[in-house]
Amino acid sequence: MTPEEAKQAYDELIAEAREMNLKKTKEVYTEVHHILPKSLGGDNSPENKVRMLGRKHFEAHWLLTHVWEESSRKYNKMVKALHKMSFGIHKDEYRIMADEYEHIRTLNRNALYGDNNPSKRPEVRKKISNKLTGVKHSEERKAIECAAQQELCKKPETSENRRIAALKRPPVSAETRKKRSQQQKGKKPGNFGKQATPKARQNMSDAQLIAQNRPEVKQHQRDVQTGKKRTSETKKKIKHVNIIRWKLTRLAKRLATLLLIHDANITTSQV
Repeated sequence: MTPEEAKQAYDELIAEAREMNLKKTKEVYTEVHHILPKSLGGDNSPENKVRMLGRKHFEAHWLLTHVWEESSRKYNKMVKALHKMSFGIHKDEYRIMADEYEHIRTLNRNALYGDNNPSKRPEVRKKISNKLTGVKHSEERKAIECAAQQELCKKPETSENRRIAALKRPPVSAETRKKRSQQQKGKKPGNFGKQATPKARQNMSDAQLIAQNRPEVKQHQRDVQTGKKRTSETKKKIKHVNIIRWKLTRLAKRLATLLLIHDANITTSQV
């Protein structure tokens, strides 16, 4: 169907609906149709509205998807309207068939695919941003979202998927690290000045121990470090840490020996 044929059929359908002059009743289901859709600049004036049977209303919107050329802004808007009508609150009134269902879903997908997606246009993104700026969620909604997030994190498949994604993630380049460093320079972290609870510290410690003991994590760390040469400064730091560890180990052994001797002396004196 060409755009001219679709426009002629649409005009005839509107003329037929005006001639019928339907009223809202309980016996016959009808809907109000905007002759020039509101998304294309139409208004709510009586001259721009006509009452139609539900099936005829569906046909009108189907014809509107053929009036304009594909990939045009108006075509995308009409496809979205037809899709909303087919799968919205009144979907049971139209009873579309399987082939019509597939056709409408395909039209909607193509209309929103790639650069045709309205959310990718700068003016639309700015409009959404302005609408959401300053909006605060209620405490009830925050509690619901927090509970849902906690429930999601408890699922084994969620943590497993995150772990696999982290292992597959490529290492961050030096340029990216430099950009992040410049962006965060002078800023304080969100948890600055806050003290974690003992339970939170224990959970973080347990999670770190579990992660470090996984074979795939160890292999990933080896792969990342393979071929890298340590600087003299890094070698000095490692040597310093190893010396401290050795001294602490010796001190712990001496303390254990002294305690044993002390216990033995107490036992002997009591005897």
